[in-house]
Amino acid sequence: MDLIHRGLAGTKGGPQHLDLDVDSGSGPSPTSVPKTRRGVTRSIWPIYDMNDMGDLVPYQGNDGRSQFERLLELRFPAIAAEIDDCERGLLHSEMAVFARGTCAAIEGGDFEQMQAHLDFVDELFGSAAPDLENAICVSYLENVFLGSETERYTAARRMLSDRLRTALGELEDHWRKIVNSSKDRKSQ
Repeated sequence: MDLIHRGLAGTKGGPQHLDLDVDSGSGPSPTSVPKTRRGVTRSIWPIYDMNDMGDLVPYQGNDGRSQFERLLELRFPAIAAEIDDCERGLLHSEMAVFARGTCAAIEGGDFEQMQAHLDFVDELFGSAAPDLENAICVSYLENVFLGSETERYTAARRMLSDRLRTALGELEDHWRKIVNSSKDRKSQ
């Protein structure tokens, strides 16, 4: 079985786990799964290339992760303290912990805390290294907002900066394309 993608965030909004067995036919058709130069199936998600697993495990020199971790401890020490040993050092997992904190603020109606979280993410996003930008999109924006249409989440969306609102819109467009593509394949 070729493992195509295993979502690390595991919070509401995005896929928590997706294993596809390309060889048995339970995954996408072979023509829809891109191949690498070596003929090994790579991820249908461009950020997870099975030939470069460095983004999925802790490693030294990860500027975005160290920047996020340091700033999170300064601005939100209680949330930083919630990061357990299994999550520490994994940027997407650490970002998911922060996303859960934002969801708790939204669901609790704590608009001041919500705004503080969104301002923090916007500050990070404005000067983010590629790994941090990806984690903000995949493990924060998707987890907090994707599919969340309650009144409180709608109010929180209105609090997003223009650049975060644009990024979220692009993510939602991407997911709509995936859903539509899946529907098209099922109707064939």
